[in-house]
Amino acid sequence: FTYTIDDGHGLTATATVNVTVTDLVSLLWRQGQNGYSGAVDTYVTSSDPDASFGSSLVLQVLPTVGTQALLRFNDLFGTAPGQIPPGAEIAVAYLAFWLDNGVSDLGGLRILEDWSAADTYNTVTDAIDFNGAFYRQGVPAGWQFENVTQALLDWQENPSTNFGWM
Repeated sequence: FTYTIDDGHGLTATATVNVTVTDLVSLLWRQGQNGYSGAVDTYVTSSDPDASFGSSLVLQVLPTVGTQALLRFNDLFGTAPGQIPPGAEIAVAYLAFWLDNGVSDLGGLRILEDWSAADTYNTVTDAIDFNGAFYRQGVPAGWQFENVTQALLDWQENPSTNFGWM
């Protein structure tokens, strides 16, 4: 559509506005749901630094005793069903997870190096990106939704940098 603005003193300006409406698509990645099998997770702990917990059904996070969870979703981008297609506009992305107990501090940091579910406290490096963090205080038990849009935008630009979160 076109609109014209008149300042009341004889000066006008005209502009054209084009509106494009596209379909909004919501994608969900959860291990075993809709055929998705790209999730990798484990936790590492200083109290058992050589143990691997990749087969554990529960991720533990106890920062006061040196226990951290690692989580990554592989194969997010591509042309296959359930993937974010090349050039797609990512409006918002959330990491959703259940928290059994309330905590005084909750945070997540982007990992900058590759890791596997077999890694241990002694084999994981300290390569984390404090700029890619989310952090909140006074977090109650229940479902948590952390905005991770910037991480997805960065990984869309360069999928090989997706090493997940700690």
